[in-house]
Amino acid sequence: MTEKILLLGNNALTAGIAQNLEDSEVELILATPDRKADLIPAVEEVVRNNQVTKLLTQSRVTACRGSVGNFSVRLSADQKMHSLDISQIVIAEDAEEQTDYSIHDIHPDPSIISLSEIEKDLMLGTEIKSQYSQAQRLVFLIGLYHETTPENTRRAMELAQKIQETGRQAYILTGNLKVGDQGLERLYRQVRDVGVVLIKFYHTRPRIQMNESDRVVIEFDDEIAGRPFRLNPDLTILDEAARPAAYLRDLISILGLETDPSGFAQADNVHRIGVRTNRAGILVAGPARNLLSQREHRLDIAAASLQGSIPMEQPEPETLAGAEIDPGSCIRCLTCYRLCPYGAIQVNTRVQVLSRACEACGLCAAECPRGAIQVPGMNGFNIGARLVDPNRPGKSADLTPKILAFCCTRSAFPASRLAVGLTPTLPRGLKIIEIPCAGGLSLDHLLTGFRNGADGTLVLTCHTDNCHARHGNQRALERVEMLQSQFTSIGLEKERLHFATLASNMGTAFADIVTDFEKKLRELGPSKLKQQT
Repeated sequence: MTEKILLLGNNALTAGIAQNLEDSEVELILATPDRKADLIPAVEEVVRNNQVTKLLTQSRVTACRGSVGNFSVRLSADQKMHSLDISQIVIAEDAEEQTDYSIHDIHPDPSIISLSEIEKDLMLGTEIKSQYSQAQRLVFLIGLYHETTPENTRRAMELAQKIQETGRQAYILTGNLKVGDQGLERLYRQVRDVGVVLIKFYHTRPRIQMNESDRVVIEFDDEIAGRPFRLNPDLTILDEAARPAAYLRDLISILGLETDPSGFAQADNVHRIGVRTNRAGILVAGPARNLLSQREHRLDIAAASLQGSIPMEQPEPETLAGAEIDPGSCIRCLTCYRLCPYGAIQVNTRVQVLSRACEACGLCAAECPRGAIQVPGMNGFNIGARLVDPNRPGKSADLTPKILAFCCTRSAFPASRLAVGLTPTLPRGLKIIEIPCAGGLSLDHLLTGFRNGADGTLVLTCHTDNCHARHGNQRALERVEMLQSQFTSIGLEKERLHFATLASNMGTAFADIVTDFEKKLRELGPSKLKQQT
């Protein structure tokens, strides 16, 4: 079966991906809201060279169901509806630039323009258009009040260099100058050599205001020379901040994608590094995930092309796997549907788990109000059976506390393996339970350990915002805190249940946590709660 890839966008990135996929045995469908007449030359070329199987212009995705290898996508195109069976989706839609005057405490004026405007209206080669021909002193304000991008730094320096070469004076006032991208250090030296004045602010920021004539006035104390300066630019060029365009925001909502704080289609999560998203089979590249530098675009072209060119196994029928829903107990409350971070729950005549999308994290099972969902290896019986021989009540100097440590498979469990090699003196009573995600721990899981002899329980999971299941670690923390608040009424000290976060390389930190926890349990003595016989 030939795989079909839906590629969304109309830019150099989409053209590059199409070119790279030419030799792959895939059908490539390119869809864009733009008209055919508005295709950029690079995209026109790949269409003309038949590197695209099908082109849909003036099209928008309106709905998407299914999972990786078996997406069902509906698009409106040319006033018609299209239904497509798709294996993978690649989003490479452009972002849009926004100029924020308010952060500089100024308002729009003909003497104030953006980076995009100067590129479009000011420069034609090295000639300055007539409406700006009298501007002798031009000031770029870059990354003073928000983090800029390496690409914006490149744009500003290249424009300043061209301006300087026409006999005018260019200034760049910047906060954290982003020169980490390829070639930017060399460009930085070049612009200084041609006479561009670069002023970096480390601890303070310039005072920017508009005078009675609505012209910008910039005052600052040079942090190196220790002298006050005043600039009256003829033209002020403002930095821009990227934001997702309206159609990209629609796609994110329709496809159920996690976002970063700026709303772009990829969360700030170590598990989303590269072009992957929280949904298997949906990739996001370049400007759609707020990457604007040329080098990053080249990397994303390669990564998206590689993902698309890897043959997928023949999709199996959508049978229940990973998480399992008992249709007799399910009341269709849709708690699982709302919680699933992977889009693995589908609602038809009954609620189903899409096997290829399910990561078996257990979030749905832990929250199901009817207990209708089971995840293999995550039920209370299996976990509780691992503890035997509870300590007898009464404090003892020779007490060996029995500790149950639930460890996330992507963070705390690798850290525990590392700790074994680094520290051979881990507590003798420590029992490590590897779990797919701490978010799958229910209150019953936590209590079962105590009923079966644990003196204390640790829940060790990923750092904040680095949970593979989005908020699984946060949900685990909420359950730990809920149970701690109830421990007094059942005769347990809340210190017997402890939550901590770890990265996979923190073996020493793991050893410190379990050792300190054992010391605390020795002070508390054996648990008063044990399985009734």
